[in-house]
Amino acid sequence: MALRNALGWFLPPRCVDEYLIRMDFSDGACFTAGLSKVLGYGVIAGSSLVKVPQVVKILGSRSAAGLSILSLLLELLIYTTTFAYFLANSYPFSSYGEATFLALQTFIITWLAITWKSQALGVAFSAVYVAGLAVTFSPVMPLSVLYTLQTLNVPIMLVSKVSVQWTFFKNCGHGG
Repeated sequence: MALRNALGWFLPPRCVDEYLIRMDFSDGACFTAGLSKVLGYGVIAGSSLVKVPQVVKILGSRSAAGLSILSLLLELLIYTTTFAYFLANSYPFSSYGEATFLALQTFIITWLAITWKSQALGVAFSAVYVAGLAVTFSPVMPLSVLYTLQTLNVPIMLVSKVSVQWTFFKNCGHGG
């Protein structure tokens, strides 16, 4: 039973039966489905640690100098709306788990960057984000809004990256 439950995380019920009851390992569709799930969870595992070095560096230096707050906020918006959209549409965790962990890590980095500028702003940012999460994940939030935000991810990311470059240029000059 434990093996059946474990395989259920990675395979559709039909494929679990193919493998455990019929002992038929030749079904290409089941192999592909299993591989897709394993890779999905691998990406989630990797993303759960992707920003940890940046968090450690910020904590070690007790400074977030050089980071673009606007870029961080836009990134946080992207990850949060992706997480919310996929959850609201009942997608499996393997399809949005990466966004969940990236949102958490980006929140921590943003909170640190804001808090080291002003503790009051850090508290306000936390309160606004938590309130935003409450609205985003409540039945009050129309799926059409989440859909619209999801479709705007690429333009928002472009603005975020331009903000990073502008901050770098402003802080470091043009190299001349």
